[in-house]
Amino acid sequence: MKETVKMKKYKIITSFKRGLARRVGKIILISFSLITLCIIALAIILLVQSAGKVKPFIDKNGKAIKGSISQKFMLKLTE
Repeated sequence: MKETVKMKKYKIITSFKRGLARRVGKIILISFSLITLCIIALAIILLVQSAGKVKPFIDKNGKAIKGSISQKFMLKLTE
């Protein structure tokens, strides 16, 4: 009789741990997914808002001049 009582307690504790592990696993999965989506959204926003790629200075032959520096920036024009 004592063995039956011990088995039932063990079974209840084990099923509780499994349920808890599943809930924690779901929370971790949802959190990881939200963080990943936020990072992807931020990267897309930065790509859309960027000023574009910088084109190097070129010589008469159309080749990039070695060591040349070019800069691209946006100006706000007011009336």
